Amino acid sequence: MQRMAGMGALIRGLPAVETLGSTTVICTDKTGTLTRNEMTVSALVLDGRRIDVSGAGYSPVGGFQELGQPVDARADAHLALALRVGVLCNDAKVAHADGKDAVLGDPTEAALVVAAEKAGLKEEALEAQFPRVREQPFDSATKRMATVHRTPQGRQIMFVKGSPSTLLAASASQFRASGVTALTAGDRTRWEEMNQDLAGAALRVLALAYREMPEGQSENDVDATNHLVFVGLVGMTGPLREEAKAAIATCRGAGIRSVMITGDQQVTAAKIARELGIDRDRDGQPLRIVHARELTNLDPAE
Repeated sequence: MQRMAGMGALIRGLPAVETLGSTTVICTDKTGTLTRNEMTVSALVLDGRRIDVSGAGYSPVGGFQELGQPVDARADAHLALALRVGVLCNDAKVAHADGKDAVLGDPTEAALVVAAEKAGLKEEALEAQFPRVREQPFDSATKRMATVHRTPQGRQIMFVKGSPSTLLAASASQFRASGVTALTAGDRTRWEEMNQDLAGAALRVLALAYREMPEGQSENDVDATNHLVFVGLVGMTGPLREEAKAAIATCRGAGIRSVMITGDQQVTAAKIARELGIDRDRDGQPLRIVHARELTNLDPAE
């Protein structure tokens, strides 16, 4: 305790020193711990098109480009639809005042709000145009969130966001420049490949979809498991904390192994692990990525 106090660390409970001294493994969350607690939409993939988004953080400054050329998001029906789904199937609020950006809610959802703001689409205006009548909150089991809204024409529409594989499985068709078309096996394969491309670049990937509700269907019926229209993919960046890599190296030097726990796709997690230096053990041997499904099948000893 005296040595630690000399370095500016005060210990309230003596047993804490013993616990720290006997630590051999640190299991750490990724978002907000190894990365800064902020997300930024950096790319959208719509019908085979990749649209890059400039700007960082929660300031609504930036624009949209496709193959190096600017894109008018309001005039691009597909892009405007994707941004609208992201904003309305969302519980985050972002305020800008006195040169500061304040976020209330999940960083991933806030990034979707800011991306729409860059296109001139305001959350308050969209919510007034498409008032929400029902919500199915995000659930780690279903890996999706769904909201039901009333359209300006008096109909009801469901907006859904979630993991790409989950929404692809629930979709029967897709939105394209030529209109809504059937989602074929080949289309599903292409979407999965585009998802892997984004995830392999260390982007967190979300899928967006919608479903027009039949006339007379109850607004309480929030079934997002089938008949969805797949809209596209959103890739987000979450910058690493500058001090994280050094802290992990220090722990390794002390004989402490670091394990990253994240809800990201495995290919995304692998890329981030490489950047942090936790993809290999002290002998330089590659470490495994263990999926939660594997853990549930192990007995306590394993």
